[in-house]
Amino acid sequence: MTQSASAIRRRGLSLEYKVPLLITFLLAAMLALSVGLAYNEVRKSTLLAANERIQRIANQLAELAQASATAQQETMREVAADADVHALLANADSATITDAAETLAGLRSSMDTILPIEVWRTPTGDVAYALPPFDGQTGARSAEPAVLPDSGGYGPIHEIDGRTFYWSAAPIKEGDETVGYIAQLRRIGTTAGADEIEDLVGPRAAIYFLNATDGPWTSLEGEVIDAPATGVGAGPVDYTGGDGTRYTGYAAPIAGTPWLLLVELPLDAVLAPVSVFLQRLAMALFALILIGAAGAWLLSRGFIRPLKDLSFAAGAIAGGDYSRRVRVARGDEIGELGEAFNRMSAQVEEAHSDLQHQFMESQELADELEHANDQMQVVMADMEVAREDAEKASRAKSDFLATISHEIRTPINAIIGYTDLLLMELQGPLTADQKDHLERVRASGRHLVRLIDEVLDLARIESGQVQIDFQRGSSADAITNALSLLQPQAAEKSLTVEFEGADDGEIPYQGDPKRVEQIIVNMLANAVKFTDTGGRVTITRNLHRGTESSNASDPPTLFITVEDTGIGIPADKHEEIFEPFVQAETGYTRGHGGAGLGLAISRKFARIMGGDLTVQSAEGRGSTFTLRLPAAPS
Repeated sequence: MTQSASAIRRRGLSLEYKVPLLITFLLAAMLALSVGLAYNEVRKSTLLAANERIQRIANQLAELAQASATAQQETMREVAADADVHALLANADSATITDAAETLAGLRSSMDTILPIEVWRTPTGDVAYALPPFDGQTGARSAEPAVLPDSGGYGPIHEIDGRTFYWSAAPIKEGDETVGYIAQLRRIGTTAGADEIEDLVGPRAAIYFLNATDGPWTSLEGEVIDAPATGVGAGPVDYTGGDGTRYTGYAAPIAGTPWLLLVELPLDAVLAPVSVFLQRLAMALFALILIGAAGAWLLSRGFIRPLKDLSFAAGAIAGGDYSRRVRVARGDEIGELGEAFNRMSAQVEEAHSDLQHQFMESQELADELEHANDQMQVVMADMEVAREDAEKASRAKSDFLATISHEIRTPINAIIGYTDLLLMELQGPLTADQKDHLERVRASGRHLVRLIDEVLDLARIESGQVQIDFQRGSSADAITNALSLLQPQAAEKSLTVEFEGADDGEIPYQGDPKRVEQIIVNMLANAVKFTDTGGRVTITRNLHRGTESSNASDPPTLFITVEDTGIGIPADKHEEIFEPFVQAETGYTRGHGGAGLGLAISRKFARIMGGDLTVQSAEGRGSTFTLRLPAAPS
């Protein structure tokens, strides 16, 4: 007998551990899902804001560079129009050269005192005159620029001895005819200007000039930078550097030049606030899980520990120790069970003692044993009641889930409320970016509240606490209200949404108007979500009064049908989509988001109200969801 009891105890983990572990696991899974959703939304918002800021800065700096390039070209065109420069092409005597050199020297700046300024007869670099550097050195020289014969312009950036240069050229004209060019080799970059611009852009940001096609990258100081292996064109930039660092940025074209201006930031710098947010949120949720686990443990201990004591005492009595008793310190049913068990133990002990002392009085002892057996049957019945109470305790997880959902919803509603107050600008005006960020916070909060509402509805249904207000409802009002909620989403996807038979008169139903409208909203939301842009969604209603093959006395039934031209549902998924939390890789809800609760809750509400929710669909051919409800009497 003792060995059998020990074998039973070794079969599995005790309920004292199973119940708190299960509750803790469900709580952790729900909170982990919440953290994942919140992290994805904050990460998307942060990346979008950073990319918009980088693009705005790149365009502004490109406009400044364009303005500088335009001013430089105007100065060169003024010098090209000077008579001394024209005379230099016709007659390069000493006097002409001296006058032209003074005019050309006006193009020099503090950065290019040793760089050449040349007068060309042709755009290919046939030099008629070259202004020597101030210090008498020869100066840098490179390939001729690619300029238009009649308009001048800027050549591509190229490298000379570890520095970056470019040619700037302006045409020398006689009337409408181009007779030559002024060409100046200029250096890119200035340390003072670069420091000021990088301070404006922000820490860890980098700014580069580069050709629109290929060639070297150069910093604002004019230093050559190793370009990434992948090519970079105008627009958004996303690449991995040679050291493995991920970069995001924007390359803006500089009008009038063959150059791009690139502003970039390391991706880890952009996402640093997101990582801090995730760490803080994870710490808070970890603390919440610990609190929930402690509460589950205390709750389980209060129910299971007395049953364990009773089990050990029963095992001891089965092994022959009739003096074992159960400690009774409760006034509930478990306490009554303990008292009954102690009475049984005392009676068994007394019967055993009488059997030893009154062996000869076998008949009387047999009667007493029979009486003791009857009492044992009563105790066994009480133990069965205790087992049913233990099963009720396992259902406490649903009540606990509902309570936690309420507690989480309260701070989220507070966040949404404060966001609404900020958007009302009671504390002062907001910028467009601030309004955009607050709108995203509010949308994320409302999305999370909807998920919590679905979890709360499911918990109420499973715990039997859902309340249905049966009354006469208007099917037209329910459909119209649901359409008004989903119309903006349908308009964003250019979907055609029609309510056929809207003017066919009223068809009332018997049920809870709030739950009926919730079911229709879920049906329409699925249709809009899984229908591609330009598709069609149709909602109809009709009253079924029975056929010749049906019982004419059966009450009439209202059918509300939502038909779409979306992606459809495979036949083997028709029942699976009505299960809670359907999230398989090939599942119906996986590729388009959602918690997988809407259809499950809708079918449960429909069946509670005496109806049902069904689907007819084929993959790639759209879906038809039908809500069946009892029709109200005329």
